[in-house]
Amino acid sequence: MVVIRVFLWCLVSGLFFAPLAGCGERSSAAAAYLQGAEIQVENEAQRAELRRGLTDLLDKPASELRQARYAAADGEPARRDLVQLLRGHLVPAQATPLDAEALYADKDRPDVRAAVLQLMGRIDAAAARSTTIRRRGPHHG
Repeated sequence: MVVIRVFLWCLVSGLFFAPLAGCGERSSAAAAYLQGAEIQVENEAQRAELRRGLTDLLDKPASELRQARYAAADGEPARRDLVQLLRGHLVPAQATPLDAEALYADKDRPDVRAAVLQLMGRIDAAAARSTTIRRRGPHHG
């Protein structure tokens, strides 16, 4: 749904105004990596760390992202950078490399932001399902 809204916004803005940055351009390598990626987390701590990294990608400038550190898969703090975190928990739908400089350069493109928001929505939905199962037990529908 977010991708459709971004597409429509780009279409409308191109009709009435100068096209927005990122609109009408080919998808970036960062967007290609993130769009439709399979999320692989083993526990709530990993899910929370991935969500934190994605939130940082939306909110922080590239200069801060380069310095940011995230927990390793085993939970040891400050062991990975953002790209290592994403590579560790996301399997791209298409074989696409994830380059740090391209990610930081393209982080504010609409296609990248839409892909990040879509991933965060899927993470939140999975967390909600997990919470419901824990509360009810695995054998209740």
